[in-house]
Amino acid sequence: MKRVLAAAALSLFATAACSQSKNAEELFQPEAGRSEIPLSAGWKFLKADPLGAEKPNVNDAAWEQVSVPHTWNALDGADGGFDKKTNYLRTACWYHRHLTISPNFTGKELLLKFQGANRRTDVFVNGQKVGTHTGGFAAFTFDITKAAKTGDNLIAVRVTNEYDDETPPLSADFTFFGGLYRPVSLLVLDPVHISPLDTGSCGITIRTPDVSADAATVNVRTLVQNSTPDKADIHVVTLIADASNNRVAWLDQSINTDPNKTTPVDANFKIPTPHLWNGVKDPYLYHVIVDVLRDGKVVDELTQPLGLRSFSLDPKWGFILNGQPYNLHGVDRHQDRPNKGWAISDADHEEDIALIKEMGCTAIRLAHYQHAQHFYDLCDQAGIVVWAEVPIVNGVTPGKPFADNAKQQLTELIRQNINHPSICFWSLENEVSTVKGDPIPLFKEMNALAKKEDPSRLTTMAFAVAKEGYTRQFPGITDTFGQNQYAGWYRGEFADFPKFLATQGSIAISEYGAGSSIYFHSETPRRMDHTEEYQCIFHENYWPAIHEAPHVWGSFVWNMFDFAADQRKEGDHAGMNDKGLVTYDRKIRKDAFYYYKANWTTEPMVHINSKRFTTRGQQQITVKIYANTPGVDLVVNGVSLGQNAGKYCVFTWDKVQLKPGKNEILARGLGGAEDHCEWTYTPGAPTEVYIGQDDTMREELKKGPPQPTQDPTVTATQPQQ
Repeated sequence: MKRVLAAAALSLFATAACSQSKNAEELFQPEAGRSEIPLSAGWKFLKADPLGAEKPNVNDAAWEQVSVPHTWNALDGADGGFDKKTNYLRTACWYHRHLTISPNFTGKELLLKFQGANRRTDVFVNGQKVGTHTGGFAAFTFDITKAAKTGDNLIAVRVTNEYDDETPPLSADFTFFGGLYRPVSLLVLDPVHISPLDTGSCGITIRTPDVSADAATVNVRTLVQNSTPDKADIHVVTLIADASNNRVAWLDQSINTDPNKTTPVDANFKIPTPHLWNGVKDPYLYHVIVDVLRDGKVVDELTQPLGLRSFSLDPKWGFILNGQPYNLHGVDRHQDRPNKGWAISDADHEEDIALIKEMGCTAIRLAHYQHAQHFYDLCDQAGIVVWAEVPIVNGVTPGKPFADNAKQQLTELIRQNINHPSICFWSLENEVSTVKGDPIPLFKEMNALAKKEDPSRLTTMAFAVAKEGYTRQFPGITDTFGQNQYAGWYRGEFADFPKFLATQGSIAISEYGAGSSIYFHSETPRRMDHTEEYQCIFHENYWPAIHEAPHVWGSFVWNMFDFAADQRKEGDHAGMNDKGLVTYDRKIRKDAFYYYKANWTTEPMVHINSKRFTTRGQQQITVKIYANTPGVDLVVNGVSLGQNAGKYCVFTWDKVQLKPGKNEILARGLGGAEDHCEWTYTPGAPTEVYIGQDDTMREELKKGPPQPTQDPTVTATQPQQ
């Protein structure tokens, strides 16, 4: 017992998690219970699909040397496809990597873990197929113990992002980057270990069925795999530690495991007066540490986050967190970046969450697929409530193969992420229509599956505006739903949006937004001109309507960042969706970013709009400022134009007179924050500016400034949103 207690105490100081890793293959310690060794360097890549590429004797000397994460669409996936067709490479490609298995690995279990590959992946070791995974976003793990040998081993991986009508998503308004775009690692495990083979999960499931300020019930199930041919007597020590690594509760269980079987081990706890995970105000995290001991030695250990919270939806008060109304306002997010596609780093994820926190978000919709584990970890730590989603977009293929894969991807999403306290919603689809068939039976099956896998969370969907001739809304299946709204952009007028809200019950606005380029500006912005000024007007109309509608339980701006949609031809760059509040490279916060920062944060800030509209051809202009201070003083060329009071953090001065040449503009908030810029008034200069385009858009804009268009034709093959 003393040895068990010592192991449990030592585990308090462990930083291991399902994603824990060593630095190199040489660092493997045979006496250690578990190692996760990154396989990032040393890969070779072939942009072709020859027969026999999995065989050990294949000459790959001429293959390209790459590191993983990797995609073959980093450039062509965002350079612009035309006429609603994509021109980026969608094919099968191959990866090779040699792996040296040391004699120290003898007697260990060896597994390859892929955190994400798009979309069908076949894995071979020394020419032997060890597994196939279909689906572009979940993690998966293959046992290679029997296929591997001491010495040199060839890992060969075939990945394809080709169209497949049996695998969602069928189509979507974003680029489907191909490749091993998330990390790959080698797991080295004792023959008795916590199983990583349960649908790609880490093998530990934490449930918190009853949480209040008085007490919290915590149920922990650990799947222990005995891969030996004999029974094994083990101890499973489950320990809950607080944020300071103090032991809160623990349980030592003696288990007799059968040979070559997985045994579930359940540990149940009651925590009095818990410290609650309370969103961005207090994202407090406990940790669950599980040790597996065999013959008195720790042979495996994992740590998982534990956030204790309760949540629900109320028709009157909206989202309820820990018994109190909690406003969910935030953004949707795609994961890609310029020259990287989906093959991004932990640092990239961390930069994204920092920008999202800076703007004051309390929630995020991770569209339209399972995102990286590291990003869910960051949301846990930041206290940002997550809407997690499966990649069923636009349409479904009738029949069992598509349905089976859709349910597989939902199961993976839930089991791999069930321990994240930030996740409160499982979403089953986005903007699916009935063009190809009735999706309702599948959605009912998926909702039942989600409830079986995880009864604690709410299920939801994201609906599009109904179209004549087919259905795009399916209420009554999930616990709640969201509506994607673009009145004033693709269709209709701003006034249509509050009218729409007045007809609704309890809903979320799962998308709303307008495109903009930091290079496009206008004194008279209009619908779909992609100017920063119009994007601001759009959001200035939407947020007050949402804020004043208590039955809207959550709202998500489409999108936090510009992202790749290779078929698009609009804005300043073909192949992009420019509805982001931040540019694709994350370098520039657009003016609309500061509108939300002013409304959603309290630290004093002031921002002058249209600072990038540097040369003005109009002598009298309107100056607009976003600020969260009680008042703002505008100073033009050293002369104060007086303080102004704002509404929803918008302060405006009409008919501000500019002098010819340079004009110094200063805005001072009452809280001490200030901003400044310089505008040059040049009589006769354009009052609309469209510069900074790529070649494709430069040719398009020779026809004239962007013009308002009608609602785009939305099809089951390539909608726009």
